[in-house]
Amino acid sequence: MIKVLLVDDEPAANHRMKDLLQAYPQVHILGAVGNVADAASFAQQQPPDLIFLDMEMPGSVGLHLIPLLNRQATVVFVTGHETYAVQAFALGALDYLLKPVSQERLNQTMERLLSLRASLPCEKPRTFTLKTNHCLHQSIRPQEIIWIESLQNYTRLHLLDGRKLILKKTLSDWADDLPSDQFIRLDRSLLIQTALLKSTQWESRDRTILYFQGTNEGLTIGRAAASRLRELQRHS
Repeated sequence: MIKVLLVDDEPAANHRMKDLLQAYPQVHILGAVGNVADAASFAQQQPPDLIFLDMEMPGSVGLHLIPLLNRQATVVFVTGHETYAVQAFALGALDYLLKPVSQERLNQTMERLLSLRASLPCEKPRTFTLKTNHCLHQSIRPQEIIWIESLQNYTRLHLLDGRKLILKKTLSDWADDLPSDQFIRLDRSLLIQTALLKSTQWESRDRTILYFQGTNEGLTIGRAAASRLRELQRHS
């Protein structure tokens, strides 16, 4: 049985998905909610296997739900906005459906999901178990990391929930461990998650400020890092 959560601020959209999913007897719809906060709370109480998730909702965007999930559910975005597709796939979305969704298009998504479940029945989400300076162990998923900066033999992680963790792990070690299609190293002291990069403010030859989804804090980079970022963006 595939346990499903529907997340859309338009009740009619949730009803539409319920009707379409009736074609799959192995699907059990746990419930339907209208915003990210309610979805996170619901998922903590009744963890879903699959989430059909709207993008733009009151108070937040659907992308912000992914790092709030205690265990990784498969996410399919259902939205009227094309602009978030790259970020959605970078955060591990299975598919990106544009409204109105047809039965034929949903069938393609479900076939992909069922094929993955059959071929990787025991696959678990990749997480990092971190030991902080206070001897507390925490599990962190790559999607929760905005950027990592080097502090010699230590690194400081900036996370989507606002936390900043200092760990005894080098930036080179992080670069080896994290998926290269999701994180790029801009210079010897900085690694960023490109999917969360929202805007770039070029102020001078030696000063550029990066802004990311999930935080109002800007990240200032120098000339070499800005040059590498421009080069990567030209080839993306």
